[in-house]
Amino acid sequence: MANYCRQWISEYAPLSRPLLDISKPESPEPLQRTETANTAFDDLKLALQNAPAPNYEKLFHLFVHEKGGFAQAALTQGHCGKQQPIAYISTKLDPVASALPGCLKAVAATYYAVIQISSGEV
Repeated sequence: MANYCRQWISEYAPLSRPLLDISKPESPEPLQRTETANTAFDDLKLALQNAPAPNYEKLFHLFVHEKGGFAQAALTQGHCGKQQPIAYISTKLDPVASALPGCLKAVAATYYAVIQISSGEV
């Protein structure tokens, strides 16, 4: 369920990484729950309780950030004089994009965010 709602969860990729790490095919059976994985699970549960709704009659704004090889973006709309998030985009950059200089990583992160939005995933 968390993966299905990932576009509404801020910083989904780094939040979910501990859970993905313990559920890889090469991981031992049964899953070895760590404190980090338990915290990630609890954080994702809490994030699922908040779901913003877009207003298609208002302008959208996209804010993008790259940190640690992850592309993070927030799609927002103005509400009561402030930008309110309506969707979050979070994905790991591919190895080629991760090896780029910082300024080009930001361009790659923007590319990933725009592709996800235009594909209808958000």
